[in-house]
Amino acid sequence: MKVQVWAFSFILLIMGISPVAAQTDGVFFQTSDLRGTLNTSGWILDYPDFVLALQEEKWSWILKASTGNSIGADDYASFILTDAAGKELMNDSGFSSGANGTIEFSDYISGSDFTGIDLSQPLKGTIKVNRGYGSKLKDTIIVVSIPVTDFPKRPNVINEFFSLTAPFLSITYPQSCTSIEFQFTLNDPYSEISNITFVINDSTGKEVANAYAFGLEIGVQKEDILLCPSFLDGTIAPYSLITKVSFNSKTGKLALSESTSFPLVSKKDEALEKAKTLGDYCAKGKVSKIVKSGLPCPAGYKKVNFVVPDEIAWNSLTRAPNSQKNKNYIIYACVAQFDANTGGSKFRGYASPVPLQYYFSGGVNTIFTGSAKQLLQLSDNSAFIAKVTVSGGVTYATIGGKTSVPSLEIKQFQIVGKC
Repeated sequence: MKVQVWAFSFILLIMGISPVAAQTDGVFFQTSDLRGTLNTSGWILDYPDFVLALQEEKWSWILKASTGNSIGADDYASFILTDAAGKELMNDSGFSSGANGTIEFSDYISGSDFTGIDLSQPLKGTIKVNRGYGSKLKDTIIVVSIPVTDFPKRPNVINEFFSLTAPFLSITYPQSCTSIEFQFTLNDPYSEISNITFVINDSTGKEVANAYAFGLEIGVQKEDILLCPSFLDGTIAPYSLITKVSFNSKTGKLALSESTSFPLVSKKDEALEKAKTLGDYCAKGKVSKIVKSGLPCPAGYKKVNFVVPDEIAWNSLTRAPNSQKNKNYIIYACVAQFDANTGGSKFRGYASPVPLQYYFSGGVNTIFTGSAKQLLQLSDNSAFIAKVTVSGGVTYATIGGKTSVPSLEIKQFQIVGKC
């Protein structure tokens, strides 16, 4: 930390006496703008660098004798530092280091020691020198007034304590548990913070993930928060990062919090973006062509629009599939059975309007149909995104009897991994 210049001054104990070097019954007074050392009538007082006190450095004061004075081998002195209200910050005492020696007062001061200390007015230091037995010199009281203008500003609002180093950019929806790293800047010169909590909430206030930061230091910090697909199931975008700064109990401060946008791509948005990579589906009767997304369809062809089904549409599809017949949707799915029993143009799988970590438990049992030439690119446990048209419902035989499920015709698809 850059060394700052401090001004120190001796103040009068008795009102009306000029703060110019003076001596009255062994009490010395002096004003000075010197940093670190004060040279007064018969005394030299070396001052500490008070800024270092906030870095948990040793805070040391050294009393020396100058011309016309001396510190005897048996001399003793005490030092008390208080704020303007008399609250004590430091209290130490010491004996002379020897004949015509020095007396040192020291302590280790950290920012937390300033809790409850009034920094709106100068601090007050009092040194009492007691001469040893047989000394011909008088006992002395020295009072020091320490300006506080160069102390760091004490933060009060959360933006003065904490700020994100950079805003979050678009965050890809996690396909597996993923750590999202971020940086923030901390300003806590008086060591008041006990911990910081980071919570990601969805638009309803439901908690998605959290992280805690302890042992904080001033400056840039790194933290990460774990996102898992299972945490996000059932949540609704947009998402927010709630930062809560909690303080040590002795400060008496209530926790502060702020909300920041956490731009996690929703499952729906991800599906729409992924579907763009498939290109646009153009139809002319039963004939179709694929063009690059955004380009016009060939003459005579019409673009078919596919949407991500909302909750109502999906519930209707899974419970009464015939009610959704001829609807065009974007879905995710996993191949469950694709063999000689199903044939090359049909297979059984599990479908979802959004990507899932576990399709077999979270997806809907579905029959898929399509071009055998295209579908043969798929195999058991292939996970894919597809543009489909609802054919209605279909019933097939099982070991226990029969079951009815939705039937979807695949128009376009892209493998996205394994399931």
